[in-house]
Amino acid sequence: MERQKQVVIIGAGPVGLTLACFLTQQNIPVRILESRSGPVNESRALGVHARTLELLRPLGLDRQFIQHGRVTHDMHFHNTNKKLFSLRFGALSESTPYPFYLILPQTITERLLLQWLNRHQVHVEWNTTLEEFQQTDDQINLTVQRPRGRESLTAAYLVGCDGANSTVRQKLNIDFIGETYEAVFSLAEVNIREDKIETDATHVYLADQTTCAVIPMPSGRYRIVGPNSAGGSGHDFAHFQHFLDSNRLFTDLSLYAPDRIIDYKMHKRVAERFSKGRVFLCGDAAHIHSPAGGQGMNTGMQDAINLAWKLAYVLKGVMPESVLSTYDIERRTVSRHVVENTDKAMAFVTNPKPLNRFLLNTLYPLATKWYQPRKMLSAMAQLEISYFKPAEKSREFLVKGKRLPWFDINASLNSFDLLDGVSWLLLVNRNHTAQAATSEQYRQLQHCAQGQLKIAELYPNQYYRPVKPADEAVSTYPLRHAIAGFDSAYFVLVRPDGYIHHIEKKNPSLDIVETLFSSPQNKE
Repeated sequence: MERQKQVVIIGAGPVGLTLACFLTQQNIPVRILESRSGPVNESRALGVHARTLELLRPLGLDRQFIQHGRVTHDMHFHNTNKKLFSLRFGALSESTPYPFYLILPQTITERLLLQWLNRHQVHVEWNTTLEEFQQTDDQINLTVQRPRGRESLTAAYLVGCDGANSTVRQKLNIDFIGETYEAVFSLAEVNIREDKIETDATHVYLADQTTCAVIPMPSGRYRIVGPNSAGGSGHDFAHFQHFLDSNRLFTDLSLYAPDRIIDYKMHKRVAERFSKGRVFLCGDAAHIHSPAGGQGMNTGMQDAINLAWKLAYVLKGVMPESVLSTYDIERRTVSRHVVENTDKAMAFVTNPKPLNRFLLNTLYPLATKWYQPRKMLSAMAQLEISYFKPAEKSREFLVKGKRLPWFDINASLNSFDLLDGVSWLLLVNRNHTAQAATSEQYRQLQHCAQGQLKIAELYPNQYYRPVKPADEAVSTYPLRHAIAGFDSAYFVLVRPDGYIHHIEKKNPSLDIVETLFSSPQNKE
């Protein structure tokens, strides 16, 4: 293992395992250190959103996740007497191949990620605790504790994916800024004898003094959780049943075989920075927040995917080390928005004020009969994340900083088929640049990117005629129909994580692409 290119990951939860998968896909050697003796055996995080599935697609894990999970198409809102209204993820069917919310317990998520790593000869080092580390200009020196004794390791970079009580964050003396919610939340996982709660949807129940979420799990059990307004504390089912009875919840249902009965406090916190020198923070080590909308694990896994390609490109000498500074900027901004939005959502649905209840009980049921809040659903599915703030909100189809949209190229190919999670993608408008882009230019770009750039020329197909590629390294595709906003662009440059880095509408020159890969190694 090349230590000068090795990345050490602390923590083998979903975030650490995701980071390991995407670094391994890039042929970067990793070591995953975990203090636990093995994978978790509790359900913990449950939901996987559309954007996470899109990002997992190049690894083939999207199909496996769906195969083992429960697809829910709607989020139903109820009061104690009846269903009030529904939010329908089907409204996103033209925006993503995954217009649903996937319920997949963390135990299965971790197992599928571990299986992918094992197939690629990467294994977690269990029972291994980080004791200390020091940074130099070009490496990290670590001391770890194993059952057989202490050991020293060396790595190029260290990433803390070790949860809310992160040892890595604490040793970096990075503040975890935020607060703790006052409410105590009660949670239990149960069987329900009656077939009265639909299993192709998640559910929110509005009681007088609390709001309770009910999530159907792939096993046939249900998770029930909400702020406990009944007072008291405990870890037995009598305590949990008292919480439900005092709020007149599920009085007509028979709950049995309870498990994982807990009371807990929730926090909303974001680390003051996500990196320091050669050390980075991902997932709960960097941010924690309300579980409203199931954003937590998804945000953490997307931290890992954002960081993975940047570490890989620096370690392979394709891009300068300065690209790593964008991780903190991009993901801390996203995390702050997630904390703010989940806090607002939690406050709105749990607040018993008359105006809130009027909106939820009367106005929203009327409005959703004719209208689904597509923008809100898209944000919940994490399809609206942007790494570039335009001067004003754009309604264009292709937007710098946002994900490459999902669209058909022709009858057998769509835009996501061109994304492999490893390479940058250059979409060239053949109609504009047929004369400006030469074979020599393309070869120069491939040389600068060291093979890490895929070039796809798209051209109108109203009268189908084969078009010869400008170079054998370039793929040429006829368009089935016009792509909104692409007809006015010379080219669109897409990052390995599927976000649009640049849209060129003024200058047919590809110099900006060549400049992007100007690492010292490329200049030698």
